[in-house]
Parts: sequence; structure tokens; C-alpha cells
Amino acid sequence: MGMWSTRRRRVVAVLAAAALPAIGALATASPARAGEYIYWTCHTPTGQVTSIDGWTASNTTSDGTHAYTGHTCAAGGQGAISAVFGDGGGSFASGTGVLWSFAAPAGTRIAHVNLRRDTSVPQNGTANEGDANNGTTGAVFYKNGFGYDGDHVVEACQRFTGCTGAGSARLAFDNDGPQSSIGFEAGCYGDVVGSCNGVAGAVRASASVLWGELHLVDASNPTVTSVGGSAVGATALKGTESLTFNAADVGSGVWQAQVTMDGTAVSPRATLDTNDGRCVTTPYYGGAYAGAEFGYAVPCKAAVSAALSLDTTRVANGSHLLQATVWDAAGNSVVAVSQRVDVENPASGGGPQGGGAPNGTGADLATAHFTTKKKTTTRSVAYGSKVKLTGTLRDKKGKAVKGAAVDVLAGPIPSGATGTKIASVTTDKKGRFTYLANTLADNTVVFGYATALGSSAYLDGRTVNVRVHTAVSLKASRASVARGRKVVFTGTVKAGILPRTGAIVKLRVLQQGRWVVGAVVHTDAAGRFRWTHTFRVPLRYGFKAEVLETDGLSVRPGSSALIHVRVR
Repeated sequence: MGMWSTRRRRVVAVLAAAALPAIGALATASPARAGEYIYWTCHTPTGQVTSIDGWTASNTTSDGTHAYTGHTCAAGGQGAISAVFGDGGGSFASGTGVLWSFAAPAGTRIAHVNLRRDTSVPQNGTANEGDANNGTTGAVFYKNGFGYDGDHVVEACQRFTGCTGAGSARLAFDNDGPQSSIGFEAGCYGDVVGSCNGVAGAVRASASVLWGELHLVDASNPTVTSVGGSAVGATALKGTESLTFNAADVGSGVWQAQVTMDGTAVSPRATLDTNDGRCVTTPYYGGAYAGAEFGYAVPCKAAVSAALSLDTTRVANGSHLLQATVWDAAGNSVVAVSQRVDVENPASGGGPQGGGAPNGTGADLATAHFTTKKKTTTRSVAYGSKVKLTGTLRDKKGKAVKGAAVDVLAGPIPSGATGTKIASVTTDKKGRFTYLANTLADNTVVFGYATALGSSAYLDGRTVNVRVHTAVSLKASRASVARGRKVVFTGTVKAGILPRTGAIVKLRVLQQGRWVVGAVVHTDAAGRFRWTHTFRVPLRYGFKAEVLETDGLSVRPGSSALIHVRVR
């Protein structure tokens, strides 16, 4: 348990005075700090199962039947890490309860926390479960270690002092103290002699984390030793060469490596060891977050031995700067090798760049390019909609590049990197291609074309920033009505995750060319809203539903299409 107060009056005072953060922070991607990565705990907001790596449970009640901890994270979107107190009975001394805690792994610290949590402390019960014994059940979320004061309490919910955040909602806070640990608990508060009693058929207090987005900072760079291979120390390189080394990292672990020549990739940026699936990204934000996302607190191995292959045919013959870069899971990097080398490959007879089979037919591949003039565009899309991203590949004479593989990569891509390939699409006989966009969260998609199949030496590329807003529908019970009659307007808001109190919707009315506000309503938990209006003036009215910026929305606000009602 945490450091429980020995005086109930102090508990009340702290709850009244503590400056608590806003509940329901937006699930928009935070900009990555240097050396920062996300650990998704239990599961992601979309239900992808992860781990509870680093979480520890404890029970100080000596009653594992009526007070217990557990988790159901394997259930995905329905799973949670839970602390349950007074389930169906039991008698508990003040200062006892059940607790989950998470401590940052060695070499890291917790910078920011974003939780989907659920808290319940029923306001009914017997006299023995309260003032008569100077005890009260409650649930508390902590940061910066444990302690019942304003420096540690993030959120508190107690039967006799009220709740700062009951039910299921978002809870976000910075872990800005020296102790890099967080936790939550359910238990009995009050005087030293106080106690709390469970009641048959009820739970006195519970606290759960459905999913956790933990931003962990790893401030140290990886280290590299024992560099070798045919590419090291050779007077001239040709064909496929090798590079070997040992890498180590304290904190997040050794993640990826890549070899370049004058900034051109001659080996893909690849994960050196997947660590039995732990060192594989769990992308929820995709390109909207500049760091890596994983399902484990320590995703990658602390030490790996690597052997990389270098395809020197991706660059022209001559002198080049050869560099090998190693990254840890937090994005810290070290240059393992940096040396001038000469490339001396035999003439290839004008084959495609990269040495592989030609990527496409019917055109001059050396001048192939995407026909859109802008290198970067932005698409605004509704949540959950089917949106196609399209493009065309032609040569300088306008001939279509047929049957070419266009790589789809998760962006944005740092300078000098090749990016992570997530799909591939093929051009048709007119050089056109189509990719179905992710419309569940903001993301960035990069299309790349290389003249050789399998090559990541892209001749041309285009970037599309996909920005997702709420999907809003609106309909009227009648399209035409006599004055003095009522019309019922109904609609839905779809956003993946809605605020606990519902989304806020402004219903705007267009009358005689001027917009006015008809009403402001809240949706229910399923995103449904309803408004009834009696019309007095015969006109043709326009209506639109607009979602307002609200804490707890997982995407950007959006609006419905315009509908009309004619009043006779």
C-alpha cells in the first residue's frame, strides 16, 4: 500500500487542496522528446493486446477472497488491470488495501502518463463502513512514488469525501518528481483505529487501468564494440560486403541498425533482434508520433551481435562516406562506423538502380516520377471511413509505368533513414495505384518508388498526412412540417473513444442566409444525441451538427453534412 494518512481529517484536507490535473486528456500523439518511447500497457486503445511488463501487485489485507488484484489483458479491448476491495464482505483495518505499482526500468524514467482508467466507490453501505469506525473506502492514483499529499496524489475517490474522477475516463499527467514510479490502489482510509466492512453483494471500492500509455525516457546512447567484416579496412568494395559488430544499451535496449553511403541506404534500417516479439513496434499513432511504440517496458535486448550485408550496387563507383548507425528503442543513436571507401563495381550494362529486376514496364524507369506536383499533401477524413489514397507513376514523356511496386511506408521518415515499410501497392496499365488509408487516428503515409524491385533506394516519393476527425451524422424526423409542429433531430458521433460525459455537439441553424446556434447538447456514451424543436416561422431552414473541442476525444472535432427542413 501507499503511505496512508493516519488522520481522516488530513485525508479530507488533501482532497480539497490538491491541485489535480484535468481528467480526460486527448489521445493525440505527443511530440517525442529526445530518447523517448511509448510503452503501451495491457492493450492499445484499439484493443491490440500488449503486456503488463513492470507492473507489480500487492495485498496488505490478508484477505485474498474479498480484496484482490488481477488482470484480463488477454481479452484485448475488454481487458484491464484491476484492484478490487471489499468484494461481497470482509472486515479491513484502516491503512490496508490492494495495490498495483509500476517502476521505470533501470536506465529510464517516466516522463508522461496517459491512462484509460475506471474507478468505482459506491455511495451506499452500512454505518460500520464509515464514520462509526472512522474508516472510509477509497481508490487513489499516484505519481512520483507514493504518498498521500499533493505531490503524489493524481486522483482520489472516497465514499465520504467524494470523487475527483469516477467512472471510465482518461487520466493524463506528467510524472515530474524524482521517483519514477506510478500506481493505483483501493482500500480503507482513516484513523489508526478505523476500519471498513464489506457488504454482501457489493464491491466497496475498485480501480482499474484498461490501457496505459507510458512515455519512458532513456537518456543514454547505445555503445558499439568489435567492429569487423569485409567492409572494414578494405581498399575497394564491390557487390555485397559485410559489417559485423556488438552493440549494447542500458535502458530500452538495442533496436535497429542501418548502413549508408553518402546518405544513400545500402542496407535497410532493420531490427537487429526481435527479442521473441518484444522488440516489435505496436503502432497506434503511426506517423503522428515521432518515437517508437512498444508493448513492453524493456522491449529490446540489452546486448546483441549483428551481421549486416551492404549492397554497394546502390551507389555509383567512386569514393563514398560509409557510415553505420545503431539505434536503441528510444531513438538514441551512435555512429558505429564512419570511413571513406572506394566502390569499384563492374559495369552493369545500364540496369536499374539497386541491381535488382526492373520495377515496372512500358516507360523509361530512370525518369519515372509521381505526377502530383506537391511532395506533401494533407487529407482530412472522417473516423472509420473508407478513404483511398491514389497516385500515378509516369516517365518524363508521360508514359505510364505499368505493374510497378510502390512501397508504402509509415512516416514521417527522418533524414537519412529509409523508413518502415507497411505495405506495397501495384500500378495498373495507366500507372495508377490505390491505398486504403488508416482512418482511426492521425497518421502519415509515404509512397516510394525505386527502379529495382526490392530496393529501398527510392527515385521519387510522396507524403500524405492523414488527419482524422469525428464522423458525425444528423437527420430530421420530417423534411417538411407545418408551423407549430415539432421536429426531432437525431444523430451520432463516432470517434473511437468519447469523453466519459459524452461529446459536446453544437446544432447550428441556417435561416435566411445567416447561421445561428439552435442548441448545444451532449451525446450519450454511445455517441448518440437528440434535439426536439418546435417551428414557428415558415422558412426553409438548414441544419448542421458540429462537435466541439472536448477533453477525451481521441480524434479531431468534425461536423455533419447540411440537411434541410421546410416549414409551411
